[in-house]
Amino acid sequence: MYEEIKPTFAKLSAVVALASDEKGVPFLGVTLQSIIENANPDNNYDVVILSDGITPQSTDRIIARSHGHPNVSVRVVPMESFLDVHRKDFSIGRFPAATYLRFFIPTMFRNYEKVLYLDTDIILREDVAHLWNEELGEGYWLGAIRSWAGEILMRADFPESSLWKKVIEKDVRAKEILGWKNNEPGFCAGALLFNIPQMCSDNVQQKLIAENVRMRQLLGHSWGADNDILVHVCASHVRFLPYKWHITIDGFPLMELSGPIIPEEDHREYQKACCEPALIHYNGVRKPWLDTSTHWADEWWKYARLSPFYEQIIYRSLQHHFNHLLLEQRKLPSLLRKYRILRLFRLLSIGNRRKKLEKKLSELKARISHIKNPFLD
Repeated sequence: MYEEIKPTFAKLSAVVALASDEKGVPFLGVTLQSIIENANPDNNYDVVILSDGITPQSTDRIIARSHGHPNVSVRVVPMESFLDVHRKDFSIGRFPAATYLRFFIPTMFRNYEKVLYLDTDIILREDVAHLWNEELGEGYWLGAIRSWAGEILMRADFPESSLWKKVIEKDVRAKEILGWKNNEPGFCAGALLFNIPQMCSDNVQQKLIAENVRMRQLLGHSWGADNDILVHVCASHVRFLPYKWHITIDGFPLMELSGPIIPEEDHREYQKACCEPALIHYNGVRKPWLDTSTHWADEWWKYARLSPFYEQIIYRSLQHHFNHLLLEQRKLPSLLRKYRILRLFRLLSIGNRRKKLEKKLSELKARISHIKNPFLD
């Protein structure tokens, strides 16, 4: 079914699993670079990359990162045959099938005691061995970092017409259909510490797969992702780890909006962690390789420059921006027509209506100016 994975060192200080397809390789390379740069030469690191179509050329470049580091082992394990059987059950929206490989970590890594799973839009700023060595204790399946995003968004006062209001209503309806609780303590699946013996003993992998099948039967592929299933299945068996081991780029603004939802002690600890995060997760759509104004983008680019994929990342970033610019150029005639019409309406309006139109005109003017002179910003 898949290759049995065994330790490469007799004494291990950290075992890290990542999953990627060929498209995600340059960003995986940055995560790997940050692990190596912060590694302690006295520790042994076993890094396993679960591959969904990573090419031999990319594989060679990834493995080459461990050259000159005898205490770091990097392996790329092909998972294509396994995924091809399950792809239809584990592909949804923008989430690739490789995302769901974390469900199978308990049996893939049954020769280990603990495994740290990381997403590939993450960088480490401290030795990953410190995170891997966090104690989990008996009865715990996972170590994870508490996320309050669900509670904050659920209680936020969004306008009825807002997109977030519709997303939350859809989320509530889906959980009602599935019979899930709305108050389960959330965590982000981007950084997970697996207690392998306990998960194997309690058949957690089978529980995750069964819940995914049930969700697809009841809701199709229109809702949910691996994080939702992990939170529901594992909620009562998670040991929460220090906040500094998972700071997200959207976390701090959310915490500022939280009000009385989050305990004061947690709020203080999170604010402290934001000052010196040990791990940064660039979750969401604002990736640092696409938007350099993203919070902590400079930290990500620091490791990107040291990666063998730096030029490839630059090329893709330019490609993305030029494609976006071409699309905007095609919209320019219609935007100019809209601008002229809004100017006419503004002349015929008074009071609040006029103020709203002036705001729209200002935003539209700035957009048109950027399209005409894209390199002046």
